[in-house]
Amino acid sequence: MLSTYAQEVMVNALPIPAVIFSGPEHTISAVNSHMLAIWSKESTVIGKSLLDAVPEIRDQGFAELLSGVYATGKHYHDPDGKAELVVDGKLRTKYFDFSFEPLHDGNGNIYGVLNTALDITERVVYGQQLQQFNDRLQTLNEELETSGEKLKTAYDHLDNTYNTLSIANQKAELLLKGAPVAVGVIDAGNYKIDTANTRLLELWGIGNESIGKPLDQVLPRPESEFLIALIHQIRNSGQTLYGHDVETLIEREVVWATAYFNFVYHPIRNLQGAVISIQVVANEVTGQRNAKIGVDAAFTQLNLAKKATNFGVFDLDVVNDLLYWDERTRSIFGVDPSKEVGYSSDFSNGLHPGDRERTLQAVSNAYNRSLTGGLYDIEYRVIDAGNASICWVRAVGQVYFNDKSEPQRFIGTVVDITAAVEARQKLEASELQQQELNEELSAINEELNAINEEYQASNEELNATNEELQSIQEERALLHQELSIKEERLRFSMKAADVGTWDLDITNNQVRWDDRCKEFYGFYKDDVVPYEEVLRYIHPEDQARVNEAVMHALDSASGGIYDIEFRTIGAEDRRLRWLHCSGKAFFDQDGNAYRFSGIAQDITMQKGQADELAVTHLKIKEKEEQLSSAKEAAKLGLFDWDLVNKVYNWDARFRDIFSLPEQDNFLDNSLIFERIHPDDLERVKQAVRRSQTYGQSTDGGYDIQYRISAKDNAAERWVRAIGKTLFSAEGTPLRFIGSVLEITEQKMEEQRRIDFIGIVSHELRSPLTSMNGYLQLLERNAKKNGDDFTGNMALKARRQVDKMGGMITGFLDVARVGEGKIKISCKPFDMADLVKSAESESLVTISTHTIIYHPVEYTPVYADEDKIEQVLINFINNAVKYSPPDTTINVSVKNSNGEVRVCVKDAGMGIPAKDIPYLFDRFYRVEGEHMQTTKGFGIGLYLCREIIELHGGKIGVESIFGEGSTFWFELPLVN
Repeated sequence: MLSTYAQEVMVNALPIPAVIFSGPEHTISAVNSHMLAIWSKESTVIGKSLLDAVPEIRDQGFAELLSGVYATGKHYHDPDGKAELVVDGKLRTKYFDFSFEPLHDGNGNIYGVLNTALDITERVVYGQQLQQFNDRLQTLNEELETSGEKLKTAYDHLDNTYNTLSIANQKAELLLKGAPVAVGVIDAGNYKIDTANTRLLELWGIGNESIGKPLDQVLPRPESEFLIALIHQIRNSGQTLYGHDVETLIEREVVWATAYFNFVYHPIRNLQGAVISIQVVANEVTGQRNAKIGVDAAFTQLNLAKKATNFGVFDLDVVNDLLYWDERTRSIFGVDPSKEVGYSSDFSNGLHPGDRERTLQAVSNAYNRSLTGGLYDIEYRVIDAGNASICWVRAVGQVYFNDKSEPQRFIGTVVDITAAVEARQKLEASELQQQELNEELSAINEELNAINEEYQASNEELNATNEELQSIQEERALLHQELSIKEERLRFSMKAADVGTWDLDITNNQVRWDDRCKEFYGFYKDDVVPYEEVLRYIHPEDQARVNEAVMHALDSASGGIYDIEFRTIGAEDRRLRWLHCSGKAFFDQDGNAYRFSGIAQDITMQKGQADELAVTHLKIKEKEEQLSSAKEAAKLGLFDWDLVNKVYNWDARFRDIFSLPEQDNFLDNSLIFERIHPDDLERVKQAVRRSQTYGQSTDGGYDIQYRISAKDNAAERWVRAIGKTLFSAEGTPLRFIGSVLEITEQKMEEQRRIDFIGIVSHELRSPLTSMNGYLQLLERNAKKNGDDFTGNMALKARRQVDKMGGMITGFLDVARVGEGKIKISCKPFDMADLVKSAESESLVTISTHTIIYHPVEYTPVYADEDKIEQVLINFINNAVKYSPPDTTINVSVKNSNGEVRVCVKDAGMGIPAKDIPYLFDRFYRVEGEHMQTTKGFGIGLYLCREIIELHGGKIGVESIFGEGSTFWFELPLVN
């Protein structure tokens, strides 16, 4: 079972909200600041039951769930948990991805439950709304351009919203990149890397170009297969996977090294609960693990040294009068291993009466720092508490002092030297006997030699004992050196995490801090400053709150917990910073605080980002209201089709236009097609299929006008539908969204104009034909009579009549298109033959430009050959018309992915970017000084577009103003 301190360390180390409940009453044993923020509580809830600490959840079933986990030992997880919590004094609905994990002691018994929770309220509420909002904005942006000047302001606001959202996304990426651990998100369906910060990319040995690609394309096969299998398992089970001290080979400075990581693979779900992505969080713990191994090795070496030399170890906590003896020391003093050791009851009473005063005085001298420096080295006799036997020991130790030279801790060793003392006593007796019987020694020289030999042997034994003690001292020095190395590594780790440390000397009311912590306060001078000096550089509005939090932590009733965010004003640089300080006070057995230390972290950037996010949310709400007003003013109907789940949604205006039943969503879209006029039905279905076929449209666009009869015997109405299909990365259609606007009045007015054009054009053809006949007669008579002037005038007039005839034919074609009377007669033919025919005609009719026809391979298509040739000739004539004389025009035909693309490239004036979207509209003419000498009515490209779209093809232009244009069209290939 973990101690209370270990539980606090564990929950505070977690980067997510966490709390440990113990016992059937669900008492709060440890809780981190993230969970306290969710509850809107302070650390004073530690020690209370869950229902006493958070009473508003009493009837929400969480206590029953905890009891179930505590009773059964089974893990519980809810990815979309709902809770009613008091926030800012009001009961609010929140959503969490939370779990209850049972905690077991060494015997397998449950002693508590670990609760972790992630606040997903914003993701649930705003996640899908933001996507729908962006998609609808894009569709409405295209539609509202035709609705007049009244909506222009709304579009400007929408553009600002897009920019704001883009900035928010970039800031989210910066947060991700700045995370102190490796973080990333992998698509659970196609195993692509959605996002990954630098630490995760470095861990995997890949670069930023790998983002957006599947794992098996950027990682070695064994590693990618392992990760894909792991993601597949998590996607199917829906369970979070944790790993601790996982061994991994990573490349460091072109050398492969073994590293250890803690990791979490967490499933991310959509609104339907399906796992769509996996969040990866990995933290390298190689340093911590190696440090633990080093400490374990040091302890092992110490135990081996103890075993080899048979010495004992003692450790006296001078302040609290707590004495520790190991097994060997207890054996020397004859103290039972299970008995609690006391300084007076066991050490003082265990001393031989003849040595007690001398030994206790040696201890007192060691406590005097100026006298001995804390060193302790003495030989004395010990009386075995069990059998009253007497043995000699040598004790060597060191006293450790605080800053006031007050003894705090006394550590040392004890070794049995009875044999050495007895040998020395024998030697002393022999010397005395030699002195008293000096005269007799000459007679017993051999006995003296034997005694000398015995002395020499005893002396060698004593030297060996001294060497062993020296070896022990050297090993202890090495242990101290290893401890210093560990402390240095800890300092490096704190520096890498960009964390400052502080320590409050409660007795002297002074703060000792490191360089990083001084930077947070804008103070670069002293390492130790008075507490009042530190408090003075805290923002005036936060000073009282911070001081109150410190005093609260120094009260033993608080548990010593200190966790607070506040502002500082730099002592020297006068910078305003936000700090997050956390720490803990430690108390003696009387409840008095003797130490208070912790860490500080600069959170100025996070605070600024949180404020910007709040402003962004407010702006989004404003834009939604503006969008709603714009939609109402334009009387737009909106539709949203979920193509994966086959769920179809229409708003109230759309249902009113199509006379649909009043309900939120439909599982069948056949009602829509039943309302469409039979003559337009197939054309609408073809446009929908083209939009929802990946690759048929460059962006899934959908723009069509058609007739509807929403009610029986009702008059026909015209609508314009504009939409877009959203695809997955693999080209699977996901959603079909857009808007519908009734254009019956506009369509009727347009039809009246087309009827007028048709009537006028038709009526003009008869007199124009007669005029052409008269001019031909006039030309022949003039030629017959030798009247060159009249003949030339007649010839020029007839050319103008031919031009006018061409214009009238174009106007009639426009009228036919509007009435749907242009028919195509398709047959199979080779595009190469059509290009050769166009080449022959242009060589005869065009002499001002060089036209290069690139080689064309066999290209079979199924189309109306005459009308396709009409489109190609129109492209070539336009290139001649809009490019300078003596320039080159290139005509090429290429096959790719089942399509044939025909391109006509010129080196002309080019087209301004603002005009390109409207170039194929009826009667559209590019304005500018460069167009004043070029005549036309803007119907040629419009007719080309209609012809190509009747064939199910695509048409477009690529142009750079001042450099030239490339007009192209595509048709499907046939076998």
